Amino acid sequence: MLKIEEIHFWETIREARDFLERVVESSVDSIITTDTKGIITYCNRASEEMLGYCFEEMIGKRVTHFLQKESSEMLRIASVLRKKNKVQNYKTVVIGKGEKRIFVNLSISTMKDGEGGVVGALAIIKETSGEKSKEYDSNESDRLAAVVETAVAVNHAINNPLVPILGNAQFLLQDENLVDENVRKRLRVIVKNALRIRDITQKLAKITNPVTKEYLKGTRMLDIDAST
Repeated sequence: MLKIEEIHFWETIREARDFLERVVESSVDSIITTDTKGIITYCNRASEEMLGYCFEEMIGKRVTHFLQKESSEMLRIASVLRKKNKVQNYKTVVIGKGEKRIFVNLSISTMKDGEGGVVGALAIIKETSGEKSKEYDSNESDRLAAVVETAVAVNHAINNPLVPILGNAQFLLQDENLVDENVRKRLRVIVKNALRIRDITQKLAKITNPVTKEYLKGTRMLDIDAST
């Protein structure tokens, strides 16, 4: 009896798997999965038709290979994905066979294993055409990508020297032999401001929707508090 139940169980799983595969393969939208390093692990028939590459040509390639701005575009997408665990209706341009530029709306969500660990990403790509393609603003995309790249660079450049400054100041404050209250007060100011700098640089690295404000007449600056 147990044997029959086991056979029925595995048949049910196989039927469910086959059904899902048919749904994915019949989708009019491109469906692509990647591992945590951005390597393509699966693509459906719509992906082949849209990009002009066969399944074997796409599997094992990095998704940056098909992005117009390659690493800078991937950096921005990854930033949004880290913050929200998903990307919805992201307008961009992908590059198909023969350097064909394809305007698309991109939605991505993270894939997790049974223990909640991230194992990759699932992307659904909708091709746009005609008037919809005009929604893509290359200048805006370039500007946002530049902001994200700059924020990451600033975060790295500032945090490297900031860590020992903050660590040494906190270490000195814990020294019971340091009894000069004036010195301790100055150290507390250092720690307070170092923590403030750390918080600002961390927020910079997470910004995906930058907002600017007027700094001087004719000059604008990033509004860190208003940006998200």
